[in-house]
Amino acid sequence: MTMDVYSLNYLNHLSKDIYSKFTDTKCYPYPNILLDLNKDKKVTQYHFKTKTHSLYTALHSLWYKKDLELNKFIKIVPLNISEMFSEISLAYWIMDDAYFDSSASYFYFLKKKNKKYARKRKNSNSLY
Repeated sequence: MTMDVYSLNYLNHLSKDIYSKFTDTKCYPYPNILLDLNKDKKVTQYHFKTKTHSLYTALHSLWYKKDLELNKFIKIVPLNISEMFSEISLAYWIMDDAYFDSSASYFYFLKKKNKKYARKRKNSNSLY
């Protein structure tokens, strides 16, 4: 998992409190300024790695579909999303992968920064 330098405290919380069963690494800077080739560079991100687990494979098949034309996986939001999340886990997911537009009452789930690819109206079971 990778986040910008301003999110280091949150990333540490995730690695120690949320993903502790799935990781045994600390948060590392990127670029690695301990390497000679990066010694003059500014740290722009931090990351930690998770262990391989069959749970991730099962989740991947629910959340990603292969686009044969693009030859890559595209994230989808399962229609039974309300069955998959508790209120707290949904809040973590939104903080990590989405944002809420209160003026339109929509959640936007991001593919890339500022690119909307799915939205869900608040208190609705359908995705647009």
